[in-house]
Amino acid sequence: LEVELGPFAARYEEDTGVQKTDTVGLVGRARIEYSQTTWFDVAVSGERNEGENTLLGTESRVTNWGAEFSGAHRQRVGRVRYALGRFVSPSTLGQRRALDQLRVQYERPLTPLLSLNGALRLTREDRPSREGEAERRRALAEVSLLRQLTPTLYVSGGVRYAWQEFTAATGTGSNYGAFVSFGYSGLNRAEQRRP
Repeated sequence: LEVELGPFAARYEEDTGVQKTDTVGLVGRARIEYSQTTWFDVAVSGERNEGENTLLGTESRVTNWGAEFSGAHRQRVGRVRYALGRFVSPSTLGQRRALDQLRVQYERPLTPLLSLNGALRLTREDRPSREGEAERRRALAEVSLLRQLTPTLYVSGGVRYAWQEFTAATGTGSNYGAFVSFGYSGLNRAEQRRP
């Protein structure tokens, strides 16, 4: 068991001085290794943001909270990683935003030289817009194969799908894609990739 608890403070100030945000908060984390093959992290945070925009003459006071649960489980063949919760992260407007998220990734060797990787990410966030709060929803999925060519060289390829709904702007959109890439990794990384 590993436990961490502590306060934090941050100040964001745009170069022109128009947007300023002060943040104070508290975060606590715990890591539990349930067994040699399973571990998980639990984190809880709370913070208070006070912002000012001198150009618009507006002030804002927002309280955000976050609760995250993430972990991994290594099976006899393959591994699953996951994360679920409300993640608090910086926004492009100098404030923090809360992002509700579910992520799952599955890795499985199919042969000694070929492995399968699948990933899914679902998110929902409320973000400020000109009309007030706007909700953005996203879904991202990817399936790929990785083929080890030599102990340090590999080729990877797969398909991706992305979907987004943004209530304040364009509405709904989706994107499909395929990719192929060639890569190099040192011997230590290549050995970790093998089953």
